Amino acid sequence: MGVPKEIILIESNSITIADNVKTSLNLMDNLGIKYQRIATVGAWFMQRRAWSHLIKLSSAKTKIFCTNAPISSPDLKVNTWFTNEVGIKTIFGEFVKLKLSVALNTA
Repeated sequence: MGVPKEIILIESNSITIADNVKTSLNLMDNLGIKYQRIATVGAWFMQRRAWSHLIKLSSAKTKIFCTNAPISSPDLKVNTWFTNEVGIKTIFGEFVKLKLSVALNTA
């Protein structure tokens, strides 16, 4: 999509979105990487949570871009998630995780 390979940072050890955001920001700080823009890449249904953690933990001047990764599961398609149990549970789970993050002041 036009982003140079050498400026892409992939952090794949985290098990939660909050941990991924914290670990990625710390990694960039430790490597001395200065940034003005950050792009997240992930499933469409988790973008709001990633964005909320980045808003809280990064500089107010940082521009955040959310990019949706392709989803292969038919149960989680943006226009049909509400027609099946897997989709409903997944989206409801994201809602609960976001609300919990706000309540715990982590997002």
